[in-house]
Order: sequence, then structure tokens, then C-alpha cells
Amino acid sequence: MPLFHLPLLGGLALLGVPVVLHLLLRQKPKPMRFPAFRFLQQRARTSQRKLRLRHLLLLLLRMLLLALLCLALASLRGGESGGAIVLVVDTSPSMEYVTGGRSRLDEARERARSVLDRISPDSRVALVDTATAAASWGSVREARDRLAELPAQPGSVPVTTALATAFRLFAELETDATSPATATRRLFIFSDRTPNSWQNDRITDLKAQRDRDGEKAVSAVYFDVGVRSPTDLAITEIESSPTPILEGQEVRIRVTVRASGQDAETEVFCKVVGDSRIERRPVILRAGESTVIEFLGRSFPSGFHQVEVWLATTDALPPSDRRFATFEVRAPRRVLVLSDQPRWARAWSLALEVHGRYEPQLRQPSEVTTADELKPFAAVVLLSVSRPAEIWPKLMDYVQQGGHLLVAPGRSETQVEEYQNSVASALLPGKLVQVVTRPDADPARWEPLNRRHPLLAKFATWREREDIGFLRYPRSARRYWQVAPRAAENVIVAYAGPERHPALLERIADRPSGSGRVVLLTTPVDFRPEVGIDEQWNDYASTAVNDGFYVVLANELLAYLTGDSEGAAWNFFSGLPVSLRLTPDARFPEYTLDAPGITGSQTRLVLGENEPELTIATTQFVGNARVSAARGAWRTAFSLNIPAAEFDLTAIPVEQIEDLLGKDSVVSTGEESAVRDALDAKLGGNVDWFPWLMVAMCVVLVGESIVSNRFYRAEEPAAGNS
Repeated sequence: MPLFHLPLLGGLALLGVPVVLHLLLRQKPKPMRFPAFRFLQQRARTSQRKLRLRHLLLLLLRMLLLALLCLALASLRGGESGGAIVLVVDTSPSMEYVTGGRSRLDEARERARSVLDRISPDSRVALVDTATAAASWGSVREARDRLAELPAQPGSVPVTTALATAFRLFAELETDATSPATATRRLFIFSDRTPNSWQNDRITDLKAQRDRDGEKAVSAVYFDVGVRSPTDLAITEIESSPTPILEGQEVRIRVTVRASGQDAETEVFCKVVGDSRIERRPVILRAGESTVIEFLGRSFPSGFHQVEVWLATTDALPPSDRRFATFEVRAPRRVLVLSDQPRWARAWSLALEVHGRYEPQLRQPSEVTTADELKPFAAVVLLSVSRPAEIWPKLMDYVQQGGHLLVAPGRSETQVEEYQNSVASALLPGKLVQVVTRPDADPARWEPLNRRHPLLAKFATWREREDIGFLRYPRSARRYWQVAPRAAENVIVAYAGPERHPALLERIADRPSGSGRVVLLTTPVDFRPEVGIDEQWNDYASTAVNDGFYVVLANELLAYLTGDSEGAAWNFFSGLPVSLRLTPDARFPEYTLDAPGITGSQTRLVLGENEPELTIATTQFVGNARVSAARGAWRTAFSLNIPAAEFDLTAIPVEQIEDLLGKDSVVSTGEESAVRDALDAKLGGNVDWFPWLMVAMCVVLVGESIVSNRFYRAEEPAAGNS
């Protein structure tokens, strides 16, 4: 007989109670004087032997009764025993929806506790929450303790991701020698059935994992703790413009507000961190509508600035009522242009100054003495340098530390061997071979553009517009350098024709981790006014057609090199790793993170030797954060927000869940009878044995009393005796 409540065996100590009662309450013979004393003495000895035998039998019966009662209580089962149970609890922000003074997570915790209350202490339990989607097997008590402290967290993964962990845990039992072969596998899920919690495109993979890893069937129940008719007013988006923001430009913050379930009328507040002013805008929406509200409209000094917007009234889903943003106002980026003849690079320099994004400086290569002189620059342009052998090592150090390099070889004066030495070969994406001359009737033009490449995407889009002349009448090259690429994927765009000679290359395939971008042009982009039109290698800088191609080419190449074309990278979603780009002068061994809820060792960030960016993995928070180094001499900032999809409270179809878990596996917690039936079906009836035990004890005690009275009943006097 298995014993499920071993502590109750301590009741066996009660076996000594009948012995004590027997010794204390045993009858003692009363002295009597009688004439026939001899006869009475003989009668007394006979009566005492019978009385001792009766007392001994009664003592043994009482001890046996107590022993059986203790064993019965110790072996009493209060629920499912010896099974394996996984509890998956959704801890995403949508579970903070409050109704009746209780959040959906409170409801999920209570329902999970009811499951734990109905299983025996020897069951194996794993609690998987969507904040980490990681868990291991433990005891019922450990699961109950962890469940009590389970908070809602931003950045939680979908329930389907947590189910992959659950199936893996069940698969571990197949190879676990301590797990009984007959142990049942049961899965209980507690979520609100929102679209963001269930990735339907993962169902096929989850089915395959379940069938592959688990030989024993898993019985599952999905407890839907969601609200049938949710209402919410949410701030879904926040963005700053323009991008990038230069000194003197007005900054605008655009906020999108959406009403769900019912009409809304309130206000939206906006505050810049460090500024006491608070702007407010009214918002009136009908159910299902959204609107865009604009704040600020003023300029800011250079540096990072952070804003916070929030609703004047708090509704049922507090996480959707507040949002954060970071924007950078910067001075023009410094760019170093190296050329043998600064007058040749003057046109390129002027092209970069047109939009005010870049601040170019012209120098000759001989003026750069150390690699450290290159660090303050966002990019370096090597323009028509005929003998670059001495500058290559300095450029290599600069690129290895994250700097960006654009190389445009010169014309016939170029010393090809110095573009082919070991350092140049390790740095450039291809090797210069020879000059290719095309006939005037068939100049080299770029082949159709690859829309997927970030540098060419704009050009491909502009080509469809009739107002952009340089794409309707594309520029061409009469002569260019034939380049042998180090890898096929290094070619960004090639010249049209059967040879497909590269026109623009990038170091991609063999780019070392942590290094900057290197782009190579195969035709010169200098401008030499003293050279006649017939002697020009290309018409990129031609003044015959003033359509802005040269300016666009210069700025787009620099924007791609420095990452400006990819947009501002200061706003991210909670739970996902944050990667911050670092310029060569921003690389330090350690950084300090100042963010909401981040304390202790989590505030210390370490940059790897070859890491191209500073990566922050601890991002399960919402709000504005700052990163600093060198005792505050260098600073950057970023913001984390909850994805707007998390605020979509529409319930997904039950069929999507039952497709994985089985028919009738979804149970609404709003229907108590359905919840009770589901628990009874999965865990068995939970019978309260205590009243029945009390009745049984009363019956036994009455029987014992009757038996004991029979033992002590006085004998009837024999006939004729008086």
C-alpha cells in the first residue's frame, strides 16, 4: 500500500494511549470480610485470570484500531499522484488588463493554484512563464512559491514559444530513469487568447516537436482568462521627425492614439526629460478610430533628447497609456577627404555640404601621420590618390575600430601595384586589374538596380518617378577600372554587358567582425576642370546637365557608409536585444547603463574586442535609458516600448488553439462549471474524505464502547446463591 502522507504516521505514537489508560483505569480488588473466606479467595483468583485476559484483548483491539486509522489517513490520496504537469502562464503586458479589481494575471495565478491544490505532493511540476520561456522540473511547493511572485513583464514571448519549452520538458521524461513509465503528462495553459500571444505559423513545427519528442500522449487544457468585450484607449506609436535631425531644425513628435471597444474623450500629455514644460492636446475618438497628434515643433541643442507621452486618464490596460522616445540632434558629421590634389576633390566636398549633413575636411594623405588622427571622423574618402601605400596601414587600423572608408581610384596616374599590395588586398573588396575603355557609342551604365540593397533602394524607387532626370537619362562611364571581386556577394552593382564588370563593391563576405564598411568605386569621381570633356572618364560630375546626380551620389554613399540611410536607431521594442552603433572614438572597455529597474551588475556593460556594436541583452523594461562611458565624457541614449500589437485585445478563434491542443481543449474561466469539469476530467474527482472519516470514527468508537462494556459487564449470580 503506497503511503502519500508520511507525516501522519506519527499518529502511531497514539498506540501507547490504550496502554496508559489500561494501567490507570484497571480495577483493583476491594477487600471484603466474609465468613467463607477460603472459598472467596479461590473465587477471586479465578476471576482475576479471566479479567486479565479480557483486559489484554481489549488493549490489543484498541491499539489495532488506532494503527489502522493512522495507516488509512497516511495512504489517503487527495488528487493526481505521480504525474508530470507543466503550467504555462502568460505574463505579457496584455495580462495586466483589469476588470473587477483583478488583472488577467491575477486570474491566471489563481487558476494555476487550483491545479496545484488538486495534485499530490509527489507530482513533478514545471512552471513556464512567457517572460523567459525557460523552466525545469521541480516540486509542487517550488511551483507554488514561484507562482506567487510571477509578475507581468514587457518583452514576453508568445505562448506558442513557451509551448516549445513545455514539449521539451515532457521529452526529457522519456530518458529520465526516475520518472515512472506510467506517469501521466498534463499541460495547463493560462492566457488571454490575444493575437500577439499565439503565433499560428508555428503550429506545424510545434506539432512535429510534440510528436517527435514525446512517446507518451500529453493531455492539455487552455484556460482562457481574457475579457469578452475589452475596452482600451492606447498610445500605439511615437516617432520623431525629420531624420536625421540637424542643429537648427524643428523637431516634431507624432503620437498615434487608438480607441478600442468604446468612445473616448481625454487628453494626451508630452514632456521632454529635463524640461519642466508639459504640452497637452485633447483627443476625442469613436470606438475603432485612431488619430495622430503632433507635439513640440521647436529646435533643440545638439545631443540626445528623450520624451515621454501619456494619457490623462488611466483605463483598464495601464501599459498602453504611456510611451517613450529618444531622438538625436547633431551637428554635421565630420568627413575626411584625402586626395593628391585638393582642387580635384573640391567638387565632392561641396556636394557633401549641400544638405548640411556632413562637414568635409580636405587633406593630402601625407598630412595624416597616425591612425588616431582619423578617429574623430565618421568616414574617410580616399579620392584619386595615386600612391596610397603609406596610408593603407592607418586606414586599416581605422576600419578595424569601426570606421568607414570610401575608395575612388584616380585615373592613368594611379600606381596599380600600390592598390594590390598585401594591406590593400586585405582591406579592399576587390583587386584592381586594368583600365577598361568603352566606345563612345556604348558607354558603361549601371545594370538594373537591386531593390533589396539599402544603397540602391532609393535609386530604384526614384527611377519610377518622371521628375528625376538623372534616372530617366542615366549617367555612364567611358573608362573604368576592371576589378576582380574577392567574393561575388561583394558586388553591389555591375555595369551592364556580358562581362558584368563591377561598378560598385562593398566588403561584405570577408568583413571581419567589429570593422567598419569599405566601399570601392571603379571609376573616378573627382572633378578636373582643366581636362576636356572628351578626356573625362565619366559624366558623373558633368555640368552639361544640372540634375543633381553628383550631389545625390556623394550624399547617398556617405549616408550608407555611416548608417544614416538606415534611420535613427535609438528606439526599440522591450525584450529584444539593443545594438548601438559605435564610432571609432566611442569604443571603451566598459559602459554604464542607467535604465528603469536595472540595478547591480546589470548596469555594467562590457564591449568585446571585435564587437562592431554595443549590445544590451537585458531589455525587459519600458522607458528611457542612457549609456555612458569614460566617467560621463561619452553618452548615448535609447528608449524601449511595448509593441502596439500587444494592445490588440481581440480574441483569436478557438479553432486555432484546438488545432494544436485538441478539440474542446479551450475553457473559459468565466464559466465555473466548465472549469470544474475540465479539472475533474484531467485530474480526477477531488473528493472531500474528511466528513466520511469522521462518521467512520464515530461508528468505530461506538462499537468499541459496546465491546468494552461487554468485557466489563458484571456476571449474573448463580441460581440459589444469595
